[in-house]
Amino acid sequence: MESPELLAVALLAITLGLIIAEVFIPSGGVISLVAIACLVAAVYFAWKAWWRPEAYIYFWLFVLAALVLIPGMIAGLLYVLPRTRSGRELFVAPPEPEEVRPFVEEEMRLKSMVGRRVRTISRLSPGGLVDVDGERVHCETPGVLVGPGEIVEVIGVRGNRLLVMPPMDVGDRSETSASDEASGSDDSKDEPHMPSNAT
Repeated sequence: MESPELLAVALLAITLGLIIAEVFIPSGGVISLVAIACLVAAVYFAWKAWWRPEAYIYFWLFVLAALVLIPGMIAGLLYVLPRTRSGRELFVAPPEPEEVRPFVEEEMRLKSMVGRRVRTISRLSPGGLVDVDGERVHCETPGVLVGPGEIVEVIGVRGNRLLVMPPMDVGDRSETSASDEASGSDDSKDEPHMPSNAT
């Protein structure tokens, strides 16, 4: 049977190795749970080996070593890995402000078009093109089919596209005129023809 001292040191070494493995092997936290279990077992065997009056100092030195080595290794990995080739592949650096600025400017330009009425160039089904001051701009509708040459209103921005809809008042006017024409034709049919008085 192995001595508890050896088991304590071996389990602490395994814990440190599992911490390194967690960085390189995606496990969904499983390796971290195993590392925690090994650390608890290491402390238990250290307690079993040195928890007696003449050896208390060894137990606390072991605990102190674990408290220093584990955070130190994590900090060292986070410091060294981004500066290596494999580390740069693992840790994606955030984009520089110069790289983000064009996208922000484009988004602000598209947002400045919200509220405007523009004409469609192609059929929107639901994506297509609209004409904004002579510029062809990609757009889409929220599930509404719109034919080419129609007037639409810019109601928002979705990614790098304008979100457009047919204006409600244009639809109301067309529906009202259609209903007026229909009612006018009905009235003309129902109106009786009065005979002209012969003089």
